[in-house]
Amino acid sequence: MAILAVATALLLVFSGWISVTHFWLQAQVAFSCEQSRDIEEMRKRAVEADTPDAAEILRYVSNDSPSESELKKFTGVARIVERQRAMVIREIIAALRSKTGEDLGELPGPWIKKYAKQ
Repeated sequence: MAILAVATALLLVFSGWISVTHFWLQAQVAFSCEQSRDIEEMRKRAVEADTPDAAEILRYVSNDSPSESELKKFTGVARIVERQRAMVIREIIAALRSKTGEDLGELPGPWIKKYAKQ
């Protein structure tokens, strides 16, 4: 009888842990989907924008990026969003290259410094 009580208690604890973990994962997925939509919207706006506005959007997208040490703490879902953010930064820089005819490199900083509104 005591074994049955212990097994039941363990199953209840495990069930609670699974429920909390599932809820947390759902929250992360929902937040990541929202971030992904925002990043995609910024990409679309930057491609269609004039050079100063595109550089401002690049500043916004790149300033919102976590550091490498912060990124290591992220879940797999958040890492997907950060890969998308890096891809969008590259696309905005490519659009700026096309708009300006210049190549200031792969990093956002020089593009922002030269073309963003101060």
